[in-house]
Amino acid sequence: MTARENLTFFGQMQGMDKEDLPAQIDYATKVVNLNEDLDKHVSDYSGGMKRRLSLAIALVADPEILILDEPTVGIDPELRKQI
Repeated sequence: MTARENLTFFGQMQGMDKEDLPAQIDYATKVVNLNEDLDKHVSDYSGGMKRRLSLAIALVADPEILILDEPTVGIDPELRKQI
């Protein structure tokens, strides 16, 4: 599956409206700087890219509260500051 397909699947599993989902996917992938690689297969991702996708999945439903344990481990220092 591609990153976009994963985000769509998890967004729907979290009860997101299909009309709002593309905008939320765009938002979540911009936060983790993954928007350029959305249509690549996740099997081709590096370990850091998979971590960024996991974070985007957590953000896609725009939760009121999000508790993460070391969300930036394995992410490059520049993106770590941005997040």
